[in-house]
Amino acid sequence: KESKQKSRAFSFPCMNRDKRQLVHEYAEHFGCESESYDSEPKRNVVVTALRDKSGVPSVSLVEYVGKQKKAPPPAQVSSTAAPKPTFTPLARGGSEPKIDWFG
Repeated sequence: KESKQKSRAFSFPCMNRDKRQLVHEYAEHFGCESESYDSEPKRNVVVTALRDKSGVPSVSLVEYVGKQKKAPPPAQVSSTAAPKPTFTPLARGGSEPKIDWFG
């Protein structure tokens, strides 16, 4: 038996901007419509799948992500060129008695 529904919608919970962007990108990948509602910090996304438009794409998400531009790896820093940390004494003027915590 075939469903008479022409569309199906799902309302995602509130989420930050980066997560909403990911939901929008996935919705587009599957041929769904997506829209954000409300204002921060309660902003959420509603995704709607349309019967004649939405479906499983011919390219998997793993393949799709693999084709995206990747950030360059961090530059390698040689251990000999790394600056040595400097330490600042916490005592003021040396007038306070030193405590030997390990003695």
